[in-house]
Amino acid sequence: MKRLSLYSFLRTVILLLFVLVVSSVLSSCQNKNADKAPSGVKTRTFKAGKEPDAIAIDASGNVWVANKKSDNIMKFNQKGVVIGTYNIEKELKWVEKEQMVVVGGISRGDFIGKVKASNNKAFLYPSAIIIGRSGSVWVADRGGDFNIIKLSLSGAIEGKYNTAKWLNLNKFALGGLMPVGIALDASGNVWTANYGGENVSKLSRNGSLIGAYKVGIAPKAIAIDASGNVWVANYFSGNIYKLSHAGSVEGIYYIGGSIDGMAIDPSGNVWVTGSGGVVKLNPAGAIIGRYKDYSSAIAIDASGDVWTAADWGNTVTELNSNGAVLGVYKVGFSPKSIAIDASGDVWTANFGSNNITELVDAAKGPQYYAQTAP
Repeated sequence: MKRLSLYSFLRTVILLLFVLVVSSVLSSCQNKNADKAPSGVKTRTFKAGKEPDAIAIDASGNVWVANKKSDNIMKFNQKGVVIGTYNIEKELKWVEKEQMVVVGGISRGDFIGKVKASNNKAFLYPSAIIIGRSGSVWVADRGGDFNIIKLSLSGAIEGKYNTAKWLNLNKFALGGLMPVGIALDASGNVWTANYGGENVSKLSRNGSLIGAYKVGIAPKAIAIDASGNVWVANYFSGNIYKLSHAGSVEGIYYIGGSIDGMAIDPSGNVWVTGSGGVVKLNPAGAIIGRYKDYSSAIAIDASGDVWTAADWGNTVTELNSNGAVLGVYKVGFSPKSIAIDASGDVWTANFGSNNITELVDAAKGPQYYAQTAP
């Protein structure tokens, strides 16, 4: 009986120790990941066109999506219902051509769009979209003639502006070649980052070309700070250019790696994303933070929290202003663009799964823009 009692006692002690160890490990894991698994965030997904590449939200909360492969723009209401589809491709007759683009003494083969002698389409590979306070919807079209398209909130085309100078029909162009990023300044001028032209273009609010300004190799993202300075992220040269409102170079700051996205926070700090993670620069261009969050798109809410979309991880990450991770959310496949509405809902355009995702009440306020066009 004594031997049995001793055995029972030892078994009980071992069991209690096991329970304590497991509880300690679980508690440690929960504490470690508590800020990475937020509760109460509802996710909704809605079908979009083929290869949605950009997303933006108007003052009424409608969500606008640029579908690269569908060559169209879709408009959703807050319930995810499609309330407009503009420039639907009914019959594909366009011929894609590989061209050799020579820029800055560097020759590289790059796809520069679909070409046709008679071009009546508005969109060919829409790649960026932004909306001003007055309701004008601006789309940067990376294919075809490299146009900047202006739409009304009803989807009517109000203007079609070309910033590239064609050297020969169906051959490469100079100037605003392959616009992939777009920003609006306080005067309503439109700035585009021209990926194939190593420059940025500035157009008036009526679409007339004001100027083109030299930057780094393959400019991909563009943002404007509260003082009207234009910040340009260059994908291949791994640096950031700071331009004055007049287009003169105010500074060049090396980040390293390839740079995909950029946004400016309420304190004037510049945040960029890319192969080097998330990098934070102060308004003078000095690097004040590097964070291991490898993503392709970025947006900042009114509280200063930073939201990034990782197209390889199919996730959205929320960081605070010091770069600490506050949450990681699963979205669709290969999110290429991210936007935040006035209610704090975070939206992504999921390039690989042909849909958009809404994270309901996830952000602390609307998306922050240092400059908002009238």
